[in-house]
Amino acid sequence: MTTFIHLPEKSTSKADWEASLNKFLNLTFGKSFTNEISSSIQRLNKLRVDIQHSHTSDGESLIPIYLNYITQLNSLELRLPMSAVITGGELEFSWTDAFDSNADPTVQHSLSFEKASILFSLASVYSYLAATASSSLDWKNAILNFTNAAGILDFISINFLHAPTNDLKVETSKGLAKLMLAQAQECFLWNYMQSTTGNIKHSLVSRLAEGTSLTYLSAKELISSCKSKLDCDEEIHIKGLYFHTFALFHYAQSYMETMKIGYAIAANQMAKDSYAESKRLIRSYRGKLEPGIVKMNETIVQEIEDKLTEWEKDNDLIYHQAKPEKNNVPAIKSMDGAKSVPFESQLKKSNFKDLFEKIVPMEAHKGMSIYSEKQAQVTREWNEKIEVANEEIKSFFEFSRLPTSVVEVQSLLRTSNSSIEEEEREKEDNYPRVLAMAHELESSPDVKFEQVMTNVQNKRAGILKQLEEAESWLLKDERNTVIKGLPPNPELSKLKDEITMTRNTLAEAEISDTKLNDLWSKYKSEIRVLQKGTSGVQKWLSESENKNAENLAKQVSLLDLDDTGDKNDEYDLTIAKRLIENIYTMKRSLELLMDERNSTLNDLKTSMHSEDISSILIQYSGASESELNKVFDEQLSKYDSFTSRLDALTSAQDDRIVELKDSLGRLLDLKIVRKKVEEKKKERGTIKAKLASLLSSYDTWKLCSKGADEAYGFYCRLSDRTASSVGRIYDIISQREAMNIEPRSSISSTLSGGFGGHTINNYYQQQQQQQQQQQQQHYQSQPPPSYSNSLYPNPMGINNRTDSVSSAVSNAPPLPSKPSTTGSDNSQPYSTPSVYNPNMYAQFGQNWKS
Repeated sequence: MTTFIHLPEKSTSKADWEASLNKFLNLTFGKSFTNEISSSIQRLNKLRVDIQHSHTSDGESLIPIYLNYITQLNSLELRLPMSAVITGGELEFSWTDAFDSNADPTVQHSLSFEKASILFSLASVYSYLAATASSSLDWKNAILNFTNAAGILDFISINFLHAPTNDLKVETSKGLAKLMLAQAQECFLWNYMQSTTGNIKHSLVSRLAEGTSLTYLSAKELISSCKSKLDCDEEIHIKGLYFHTFALFHYAQSYMETMKIGYAIAANQMAKDSYAESKRLIRSYRGKLEPGIVKMNETIVQEIEDKLTEWEKDNDLIYHQAKPEKNNVPAIKSMDGAKSVPFESQLKKSNFKDLFEKIVPMEAHKGMSIYSEKQAQVTREWNEKIEVANEEIKSFFEFSRLPTSVVEVQSLLRTSNSSIEEEEREKEDNYPRVLAMAHELESSPDVKFEQVMTNVQNKRAGILKQLEEAESWLLKDERNTVIKGLPPNPELSKLKDEITMTRNTLAEAEISDTKLNDLWSKYKSEIRVLQKGTSGVQKWLSESENKNAENLAKQVSLLDLDDTGDKNDEYDLTIAKRLIENIYTMKRSLELLMDERNSTLNDLKTSMHSEDISSILIQYSGASESELNKVFDEQLSKYDSFTSRLDALTSAQDDRIVELKDSLGRLLDLKIVRKKVEEKKKERGTIKAKLASLLSSYDTWKLCSKGADEAYGFYCRLSDRTASSVGRIYDIISQREAMNIEPRSSISSTLSGGFGGHTINNYYQQQQQQQQQQQQQHYQSQPPPSYSNSLYPNPMGINNRTDSVSSAVSNAPPLPSKPSTTGSDNSQPYSTPSVYNPNMYAQFGQNWKS
């Protein structure tokens, strides 16, 4: 084995990034922003100092420093105009030529020169590590480091075309890259030879050796043409020839494996001729080669001669195969055992944090906004799809009444008892309301509706009696007017009209009384159930259920009974149990599907929200719209795992809904379930009807209790008004009779009544006393009404009867047509205006229905 060549290192002097960056950023972004990223600037400066004082012997610890420094320089170059930063801060980069240490350092303000020098130094570190690994026969590590060095040197030769030093020239970089790759292939060959001892495939070895030879010879040509002073040309040339000889020797052995001894002898002779060329060069390079290379050549020629003697003897004695000419022996197909690792992939794998990610150009901000909108479009589309899919599941649950319908079926299939019946009643929406109403009526004092209505009828009878007396007096006055020739009295005519309107008002009020009594009679029994409290309601409902069950049992004939029913029911119960379990499983599956779908969508939104592609967009600065769209599409493709998962979760629900629907349909179609449902419908229909009846009775109780008080107040005020009118009629008629007794007297009749300024209305006083006694009796036996009677403390002006009657006549509006007693107003007693006097009800006040 020979030693391997590693690159010399470049040396540098101090370069202060901190001063230059602070100066530029203060002028451009302001001092506050510069202070915000000051730690990043200090970190960059620290990396540069570490590189300045590094040495290749420091080994692997230098690699992350170099890679991190290159990463930060690339970041700055994409974000800032580095020429302005470097020249504005008077930043200089000084590097020596790696192959000419005696020359003066090269000083430039170019960031490209800095980056190329850093990369060359990194390649030098890799080559040193590879040479060290090969000396300890760690071939895999040597291959990795040699290929990394080759990739970096290739990168330098492609990206830095105008290097100021010879070690960075394109020809030098290409030659050194080939040299590193050739050494990597050599290490690969030795690794194969070492790992497969005793079972070597000579055809493969020949191809690998030929590839190594060609790479060495190519490197030699490139290095010979460069201007750098390299002392490795001779060694590279000899290695190239050696591996060609090595390839031919193993090529000959591959022929022997197939018993083509003639071709084996010819190929082995070609290997001997190749060694002769190497021997000639070794003599000319004497003193410039390492002893290991010379020894390698001497070893292989001895093996060639031994094999050649052996094969020729075997051919003469055994095989007798003709030896082909050299030109007729097929050429060896070369194979490369190693490939250079591109520097871009090395840098990508390093994954160092970008210290200057906060510096984002405006163009990148614009691209980020466009990309954010594309992300939002994706999330909006999936949000709509998921909402529709979730709504489909919820609608199916709602339409199928899941899980309520299944719970009801389970309840139906259980043995009925009092506790279950109570549970069923509690499921009714109106049941709690009915219990609350029963508690209210049990403790409410407003329960004497019939007594109040009896008082109303008594009031009504008294008013009718007053009207009959008034009409008898008016008839008497009419006879006196005809017989005695009394002049007509205008006020008496008005009072007569008022009596007529009062009678008509009574007729209309009687309709309201009838409605109120009819309402009470309709729900009288239910109201009494509510008055017994919650226990009474529960007892009444239970009695109705038991009664219905007994009636149903009486209707079933013994001839209709089927002995096979029990067996069929047991079989149906088993099937029902299995279907119910499946329904619950599928329902839970759909619920989990919705949850997972929503969770996946939230994860997608979170991932998109946290993504920052500013560094990527910075790399595409100045790119066209189509190029940016390709970048955006590539970035969005990272979320394909989310979208494919959402698509699978969305499409899976259709089959599950169909399966759930089928199980539910089969459950409801079971004979035992249909039978139980029919039985429960009858029971539940009765309960619902009873509860609805109790609800209506509660409303009726409130309506009638309030209406009765309103009616009593109405008749009391009407009685006062009627008594006032009758008293006035009595006064006027008495005055007119007095006029007939004393015809020659000076009659001074006024609207206020009296004759000669002295009038005593005994009738009115008697009527007032009777009404006061009746009101006192009513309020002693009746609780306070639900409204205030103070709204009409003096209806129609009882204390000034003459003025009120005149005002009512003079300001009376035109009579409306009599409204119909049917329709929507039919349920509002005492609310229809009088056809004879529209203001009548407004005067008495109606608010019992409000």
